[in-house]
Amino acid sequence: YSATVERLREYATLKAMGATNWEICVIIGTQAIIVGLVGYALGALVALGLTLTDTGKVVSITLSPQLFGVIFGATGVLCLAASVLSIIRALRVDPATVFRS
Repeated sequence: YSATVERLREYATLKAMGATNWEICVIIGTQAIIVGLVGYALGALVALGLTLTDTGKVVSITLSPQLFGVIFGATGVLCLAASVLSIIRALRVDPATVFRS
């Protein structure tokens, strides 16, 4: 959301140049998916590292491949759902703001 709000002038510029609302939605959705994938990858690497280094303890961590799949899907859905607020904000920006100082 903050990345979108910081770049509202850029989205206004795109709209002034003729970008459709659908194209703005695709841009913001793609950004959300990329951020989600990077976050998931980092989190999965940390979790995998913990499971590999935690062998031989009294209580060990066990993460199945199915769990990683479920978390991957949930991360994607949550990132797209969270981007809805950003999309609404970007679609409401007036393209004329580009021409104001």
